[in-house]
Amino acid sequence: MKIFLDEQLHFNLKFDLSSFNVFEPKDFAWEGLQNGVLREKLNKGNFDIFITADKNIAFQQNFQKINFCIVSIDTPTTKWVHLSLFVPKIQKLLQNPPEPLPKLIEIAIEGMSPMKKREALKALLPPDQILFL
Repeated sequence: MKIFLDEQLHFNLKFDLSSFNVFEPKDFAWEGLQNGVLREKLNKGNFDIFITADKNIAFQQNFQKINFCIVSIDTPTTKWVHLSLFVPKIQKLLQNPPEPLPKLIEIAIEGMSPMKKREALKALLPPDQILFL
């Protein structure tokens, strides 16, 4: 499985996921790419998973144009003190990914993901294309 980390994520995440095939923008000189250009490169690069903390990414994508799963981390900030709380869930997901991979996986710590956001995401995608952890 080929995994790409969004550039706003803390560099420690790559180290905590080092047992997986993980890449970040600097590995390909892709820093600063706009979402559409990055989406095309991820499609062409045969990436399976794109991990991001962009809370609006699901609303910015045309899911018919992506060949990978977006893992959206619902964290208050991308500081390591917050992001590190999600590492066990991310590792568990990558160790045992659902088959087939949905287009969107939302990872939240209990009590942090507003119900309204879930309902909005459910309206965007069919039930078999979204997974909340």
